[in-house]
Amino acid sequence: MALRHLLSVTTFAVLAAGLALAACSGDDGHTHDEATATIGLPGSNGEHHGANEVHVYMTEYEITSEDGGPIASAAAGEVTFEAHNEGAIQHELVVIKTDLDEGDLPLDGTTVDENATGVDVVGRTDPFDVDAAEILTVDLAPGNYALICNIAGHYELDMHAAMTVQ
Repeated sequence: MALRHLLSVTTFAVLAAGLALAACSGDDGHTHDEATATIGLPGSNGEHHGANEVHVYMTEYEITSEDGGPIASAAAGEVTFEAHNEGAIQHELVVIKTDLDEGDLPLDGTTVDENATGVDVVGRTDPFDVDAAEILTVDLAPGNYALICNIAGHYELDMHAAMTVQ
């Protein structure tokens, strides 16, 4: 837990410095709007760090909260995900609204079929590197969601988590 907190603080410092440099250069090369560039400070319970902020930690091959447990629920409306890649390879975060069990999403080869009935992709990050974090802000309606990494083979290796929005 202390190592994850230290990594969170270190990641925040590196990202904050990067954002400051990007602001000085005028172009960070990304198409993110200002809302997706906000970063929450580490909080005390390891899941929510702001009013509607959810921190997820990605490794080979799982998606968990900061304390290694399940992902917390969130309130309907604008939800900001801060996804941390603590693994050894690239990962991505895909947020899917679905009433299907998060472990039983339909496959298209070695990835989830994002166009299948019952699978509504509401947001995603690009694949991101080890020891990096990506911010994703989406507007979520009440319901059941699956958080997955849809890089080939990762979902099949149990890289998914359920989340409820109330």
